[in-house]
Amino acid sequence: MRAGGGDLLVFDENADTDKEVTGVLQSGSFDVRLCTSQSELFASIKSRKPALVLLSLTRAESSGLQTLKQLRESYATLPVVVVANDAATHQV
Repeated sequence: MRAGGGDLLVFDENADTDKEVTGVLQSGSFDVRLCTSQSELFASIKSRKPALVLLSLTRAESSGLQTLKQLRESYATLPVVVVANDAATHQV
């Protein structure tokens, strides 16, 4: 972990959004890990619990709300920020 930052886990399947979000967060002294599947998300949390999860609502594999529910059931105290992006305009 970088001094002054934290370990953040970004869960999104949109590579363009991932690059934008990761760049902003890394410039703010955060260590950022990316996950593009639900299985990868839970494995990553199990191996090293992050300080925060950024969770995209728009997911092809499963609903972001369903993933949030599963996170709450397994990791009730883990902070999660739900992110909605507009894929048509590439705005986060």
